[in-house]
Amino acid sequence: MEFAIILFGLFLITVGGLILLKPSSIFGLLRAHARSFWMHAVAASVRILLGLLLLQVAGQSQFPLALQIIGWISLIAGVTVALMGRARFIALMGWANDILPRHAMLFGGIAVVFGIFLTYAMM
Repeated sequence: MEFAIILFGLFLITVGGLILLKPSSIFGLLRAHARSFWMHAVAASVRILLGLLLLQVAGQSQFPLALQIIGWISLIAGVTVALMGRARFIALMGWANDILPRHAMLFGGIAVVFGIFLTYAMM
């Protein structure tokens, strides 16, 4: 399970780097699939899975309390996204697609830093 968190951290570093270098590659993908059911399902599932994984491995990490807090936040966010309904999810994606490109450097940097944190926490 620790390895899954490390892989997710490396994934975040990669996606964050892509956002920093070529934001249109990620934002175009989000924009193209914002109305799709699979995007809604993936958004909820990834948050729920990450939350459960973080809660399970927090005790073996270098920052158990931080990973427990992040795990609970992720789990609650995933359940919220799953229960919010299609219309609200589509509205949320529309809002995100409006705001994300203007703040690409910020969100890309946050993704890279969070990915580094998760990877380091599990080493």
